[in-house]
Amino acid sequence: MRLGQSVALLISFGVATSLWLSEVWGICIKSGQANLRGRPSATKRVSWVVGRYMPLGELERQGRWIRVRDLDRKEHWVHKSQVTSSYQCVVIKARYANLRTRPQSGSSLAEIPFADRYTPFKKIDHDDEWIQVEDGAGRRGWLHESTVWAPVRSVRIEY
Repeated sequence: MRLGQSVALLISFGVATSLWLSEVWGICIKSGQANLRGRPSATKRVSWVVGRYMPLGELERQGRWIRVRDLDRKEHWVHKSQVTSSYQCVVIKARYANLRTRPQSGSSLAEIPFADRYTPFKKIDHDDEWIQVEDGAGRRGWLHESTVWAPVRSVRIEY
């Protein structure tokens, strides 16, 4: 049964409830480094300096500034010239993660054998529960999806 059919079925029976939907959604830092700020202005305090491919969840736009949420659910502002939505990015959420040459736990370690928490990557491909990633130097490897974070937006639908 598809989502639309499920919603229609619940409505037809008069069931009052809420439905939560989530989708992978976000923007990525596209420059080598970007200053995240506490307020939407280049003169405001820098709250975090992040590297290329850092994923951020977009919350709102205000002129040329975007309010974003990071892995730790902290909010910042970033200038729109520093980000892109033309590709997806992930960041290590675990203390560290092993990168593999193939999408299997037993495969050999990749050229980058491991990455620490907050290491960002560009998402290249996926295979079941594995994500192929690339770092800023173009080196690739496979990460298990349980070790990474990508922005997720929840949408509540009430009927």
